[in-house]
Amino acid sequence: MKKTLFSFSLLFVLCFAHAQNLSNHVPLLSHYIITIAPEVHAANGDIKTINKLEMFTRTDEYGSGYNYLYGDQFLDEKTQLAFRQLFSDMFANTAPTGISMQDRMFIFSNYSDSIEYWAYILPLQNSQQFEDYTTTHLFSEKPTVDNGSGFKSVTADKISIGWTNSYAVILLASYRYYDMLNSFAELKENLVQDSINAVEAVQAEMREAAAFDNGITDSLRQAKTQSLLAEMNAMRDSLAKDTTPEEKVWVYYAYDHNNDVYATVDNEQEEERERRRTARIDNFALLALKRILNLNENESVQTNKNFRDIQSEKFDAAYWYNYGAIVQQSYYQYRANFNRYNYYNDQSLPDTTDIATLWENAYTAGIFRFDGNTARMEQRSYFSPQLREMTQGIYHGRIHRRMLNYVKGENLMGFYAMSADMEKLMKFGGNLYREYITQMMYFSNETPMLLAVMDLARVFIDEKTLYNLLDGDILVAVTDLRPFLSSYVTYDYDENFNRVEVRKERLEVRPEFVMTVGIGEMKKAKEIIGILERGGMIKKQNELYYSINMPGNYDMKIYLALRKKVLVISNNEDLMQNHIKRGYPRKLRMARAQRRIARKSPIVAWWNGTKTFELIKKNQSNDISEAEKQSIDILQKSVKSGTMLGVRPRNGVQIIETTIEMNDNAEANETSMLRFFKLLNSLYLINSAYTRGY
Repeated sequence: MKKTLFSFSLLFVLCFAHAQNLSNHVPLLSHYIITIAPEVHAANGDIKTINKLEMFTRTDEYGSGYNYLYGDQFLDEKTQLAFRQLFSDMFANTAPTGISMQDRMFIFSNYSDSIEYWAYILPLQNSQQFEDYTTTHLFSEKPTVDNGSGFKSVTADKISIGWTNSYAVILLASYRYYDMLNSFAELKENLVQDSINAVEAVQAEMREAAAFDNGITDSLRQAKTQSLLAEMNAMRDSLAKDTTPEEKVWVYYAYDHNNDVYATVDNEQEEERERRRTARIDNFALLALKRILNLNENESVQTNKNFRDIQSEKFDAAYWYNYGAIVQQSYYQYRANFNRYNYYNDQSLPDTTDIATLWENAYTAGIFRFDGNTARMEQRSYFSPQLREMTQGIYHGRIHRRMLNYVKGENLMGFYAMSADMEKLMKFGGNLYREYITQMMYFSNETPMLLAVMDLARVFIDEKTLYNLLDGDILVAVTDLRPFLSSYVTYDYDENFNRVEVRKERLEVRPEFVMTVGIGEMKKAKEIIGILERGGMIKKQNELYYSINMPGNYDMKIYLALRKKVLVISNNEDLMQNHIKRGYPRKLRMARAQRRIARKSPIVAWWNGTKTFELIKKNQSNDISEAEKQSIDILQKSVKSGTMLGVRPRNGVQIIETTIEMNDNAEANETSMLRFFKLLNSLYLINSAYTRGY
């Protein structure tokens, strides 16, 4: 009996562990990984309501909204709608789908040289119901179910699905570039034909030129033609030796520059090509599906400790962006394609891989939590050892108090502040740029010259002055939203009907802003101001400030001042005329709470949602629909503020915390997640209406 109980307990633990670790089936080098913890939000109806918002539907009066889920843009319209209905049903009426809302779901993407895919890993509570639902609803005809080793699968209509008793994988695959030739052989034929056309074109040009230039002789034309033919033959030989499998090659349809159109084919040819593309995609999708279902744990993202640590935390949703792998993959593909198609250039690429190893094991992750009246996101950036060394100590301390003296507080809508070590920041940017120009194939011929110019510049530039000119503190604030008098250029006709340029003025509602920049070398800064004045780029208004000349057809008044180790740039003329000497008096400055936030961290952003939408309503001069008014009302009543804090990097991890605070809404009894998405939906409706107006 004890043995039976032990076996049952062990089986339960193993099954539970399996259900809880579906990320074991997510490949290690996946580019994007999204984790959803739906249990609470499916049970209380949040996700069901969110799915019906205009921003996630095609039925609103403002346009199509988000017109695809991850990867389903590759499907035909009928299959696409059925696929979306699955996700609507699984959150609104779960039982018929067989999908469980008790465990986390994973969505991830990856791509090869030419094919990309999105995969969904879904926990199941009833595999038979899932089979019945998907085979009945998702496909144009009920597909044949294949029995694999420990799983079942179907592949049709560009969808590949596999499932076991405890989880399912849905995979959508397509070419990364839709405009593809039928085969690599077709590419070869087109490249050769392009060369023949180039030879004939040069011959024709030289025959025409010879009619006007006696220096173009028959022997010169022949030599030029022979040179082109030699290049064409060399390319043919290179193509003949290329053994790259067809499915690993992507190319575009040939472009007819003379007629300014893409090359076309008749319907029968296109149907045959589409059939071949679909068959190739289905084959790829099935292979990728089987790999995911049979993935070894040591090949999965679970082997990454940082990913495991995130998954061990409590959250509502999370994302994982493997930008290091994307940079590396793009880099190696660049080199491979350059070497393959570099027929007219013997210049080889530098044989170093610093640009690839620089991004090794570099990731960005985000964790979303909704609680009470608060929506929080914590973004974590994981650096490679090389990036960690290069970025160490860039962000430090906090901005100086004097940076805040020129910020008016009455209608303050928001601000961004940063404090950095300028020498380390500029060296990091310079080193990164140097790596790129050394490696990028498009600069390969000019790289030695570019590097030489950079090195020569360092000889003549005083690096100490360059690094110390700015002290690393910067603050940008939006202090109001109000009408500004601006001038613009239009055209009219005189009495003789000649078109003449006329400059007119008008009032336009614009943000009032101020930017303050800390100055490390005041003497050098004043020298630069003098140079700009002599060059006519700025104009002295009095002893305290300058106006910046705005060339072109549109004039906007912006002012500049240099005061007490702070450079001030603003479109607020009152600040320059009446307050630039000492800054605003204390009663007019930003509130003490905002000043504390501004100096809380090396990277800070703060947004006053209540004030922002109050000012938008106050200055709304255009006629707006009732739906837009309602959206603005929702935003004004709901949003309180937003804050972003960047924490100093520790152990190679940069953390940025973003918090949206919402006003109390006890009557509606809605969760912060639902209210947050309603806010996003209101912004979407306003933006859609604005876009529709154009």
